[in-house]
Amino acid sequence: MSDKHITSAIEKVINLESGAFQTLWDNLTTNQRQVLKKLVHGISPYELPINAGSVKRALETCKLWIL
Repeated sequence: MSDKHITSAIEKVINLESGAFQTLWDNLTTNQRQVLKKLVHGISPYELPINAGSVKRALETCKLWIL
């Protein structure tokens, strides 16, 4: 299986599930969104101008979705 096939399959899954992803995003709190945006860019969410407890709660909530 080539990289092209894998990329195509990932794009198809994302397109098929885009509604579910959008619903998840829409239901996030502002802090959860900020934390995820930082993580995507490889930046520590603890650099955000919110308290560490809020960052920790956002991370814990996101971790529950993965498990």
